[in-house]
Amino acid sequence: MIKFKFLFLYLCMLGGFSNFACGESSCETYLKDVAGDIPHYGDFWSIKGDGSFNLDKTAMAEYGRASYKKDDESGDILIGENPIMNSKKFVKITLDANKRVSKMEIRLGSIGDYDLENELKVITLGYKGEECYPLSKERMSKQKPFTDFNTDACRELINYLEKNKEAMDCKCGTDQTNQALQKILDIHHILSPPWFKMLDKKPLNAMESKNGWLINNHEQLSKPLWRALMLREDCLRTPGVKAALDNKDLWKVKSADVDKKPSNGNDVKKGI
Repeated sequence: MIKFKFLFLYLCMLGGFSNFACGESSCETYLKDVAGDIPHYGDFWSIKGDGSFNLDKTAMAEYGRASYKKDDESGDILIGENPIMNSKKFVKITLDANKRVSKMEIRLGSIGDYDLENELKVITLGYKGEECYPLSKERMSKQKPFTDFNTDACRELINYLEKNKEAMDCKCGTDQTNQALQKILDIHHILSPPWFKMLDKKPLNAMESKNGWLINNHEQLSKPLWRALMLREDCLRTPGVKAALDNKDLWKVKSADVDKKPSNGNDVKKGI
């Protein structure tokens, strides 16, 4: 029995079992990977597998209680690298009706600086039943709005591309497949960088490489297909997101009552 436990832990460390099997949700996996970008994550606060906010008050005291503030009216939590009012980097944590973390806004600048001059990173968490998964990450600014990943969009894109092989024909697809891909991107409000929007709608010159898609080579790649493949690659190489996509049990939950995605505040935004 003891040998089995050691073998189980060893396989978990090597990735021999899924994160879910090893007792870690895809949310926990993702947030551990990006912890260095989120003030004090893992120092005195974290989230549990079900997405609930976890605060270690003893550890918080070591870092200074002034680094933590909760708005009694909204329920939002502010955590800064330094005492809140002087912090140059802070995270605003929003909880849903079930006291689970639904959104994290990471800002550079002072607490009162709520314009988009400084880049804002928005991490949104989704829920399936009792389990949390990383839903999306967006970078918001006046110059550089961009969707780093969107798990739901990636799942739909992957399923569509697997069932519609003609979408990859000549790397440009058909009018029908391109419209379908564009619809998925728009439904999930996928944000593209400004340089991508400036390009015309003709197929782009590109070729496949191990690191993604390179422009100005021999194959032609349509804009919707290119953006879909960029997004898919970002999802598959992001720890936690790939774990969520690979977790078949996660997607078996059908009930609308337990499968609610929090709004990311970008409902008016379009994709490409």
